[in-house]
Amino acid sequence: MNISKRTKYLFFLASLISLASICTSCDDEEEVQETDYNLEDPRIRMVKFLNFPTSVDFVTNDVESIIFNYDSISYGSDVSNIKAYFYGYTSQPTISYKSASDSEWKPFNNGSYMDFSSPLQIRSLSQDGKNAKEYRFDLRIHKYDVEAFTWKKFADLDLSAAVVSQKALTYDGVFYWFCSTTAGENFKFTSSDGVNWVRSNVSSDSELVWESLSLFKDSLWVQNKGGELYSAPIETTSFALAGTGKVDKLMFSLDNKLWAIIGDSLCALKSGSKSFSAISELPSDFAKESIVPFTASSGYTEVGYIYATEGDGGVIWSVDYKGTFNQLVESGASIPYLTHPMVYIFGKTLGIVGGKLKDGSFSSKCYASYNSGVSWQEDWHKNLSGDLLGIENAGVFVSSSHGELLLVGGNKEGVCSPTVWKGVLNQIIADENNYGTK
Repeated sequence: MNISKRTKYLFFLASLISLASICTSCDDEEEVQETDYNLEDPRIRMVKFLNFPTSVDFVTNDVESIIFNYDSISYGSDVSNIKAYFYGYTSQPTISYKSASDSEWKPFNNGSYMDFSSPLQIRSLSQDGKNAKEYRFDLRIHKYDVEAFTWKKFADLDLSAAVVSQKALTYDGVFYWFCSTTAGENFKFTSSDGVNWVRSNVSSDSELVWESLSLFKDSLWVQNKGGELYSAPIETTSFALAGTGKVDKLMFSLDNKLWAIIGDSLCALKSGSKSFSAISELPSDFAKESIVPFTASSGYTEVGYIYATEGDGGVIWSVDYKGTFNQLVESGASIPYLTHPMVYIFGKTLGIVGGKLKDGSFSSKCYASYNSGVSWQEDWHKNLSGDLLGIENAGVFVSSSHGELLLVGGNKEGVCSPTVWKGVLNQIIADENNYGTK
């Protein structure tokens, strides 16, 4: 069918008109979406505390004129010098405050420090200075320490002779404790619940140093006193010479490799290989004999960590799958000099607790990191007390129940303690008391 030139021209004009209409519609829509800053609005939208271990967020009830936090902050928190930020809606109001003892309002600049240890009133003035609104600031703090653990003896491990070497670990929901005694015997204790333990005799043609015990794939690896490695499938009790050569210190399993220190190098053993390969040079600063190695998740990646002593303090290094070292904590910056401290991983929290200080006394303090080991601070809620004072070098594991830890073995004031302790988070105890158990 032939279309005349006049008809084509009319179609062209119609297309231009439609396009212009669409563009105009878009322009109008964009104008509607532009933010209309209301300089007359004095309301506070939210408040943040930023100098806590984690940020504390507050919400506003404008009907009752209350600013409050949904999640109570930690019992015993010092709230006398808090860095606070107040946020308005479309404009930033001017903030002032006063306590019950103040006769006049005090000006406040965002990001400044404020004393919240006594009840406060907050006054918010709109940006144009015409409207004001007053709020009661309701700071909610736990009345007791829900972040601490209540510890009770859970089980005694049946031994008739004193222990000279020991190590606990967990794999696939099962807890293991290996030890050697003054009678020259080696034992393996196994439990799925931490209460009932089955003892088995362990055989080996050499004296094994259980403190070096590491898990690699489905096998256990351990050094003898000469540094040679012995291995056994985890379900068996007979350790045989692995034939991989001597190492100075077994470290951990990372990226499907078994890592160890040999001389001044960090070395790795691939699955199926018979020898270690040097991967990287060790940092020259820390004391190799003080190393406490462990692994933990950082986001979606498994990372190796090393606690070690350096000078008068403690340092933290991370090791990636390439063997690259990265110093996270400098000596004495946040963790003291400790020998045989215990490491635990609770949710996303890394913890280092107990151990012996440089002056020979036992530490009761716990140091925690909430950001994959980048920074550490004392978590006094988790400090050791009572029967747990003086414990070092034990295995600390999350049990099958949420909010519970098991502490297995270790030394109590320098003497091996074949005991299992269970720690229950006080928040769990409170919930059970208030709401019962299913």
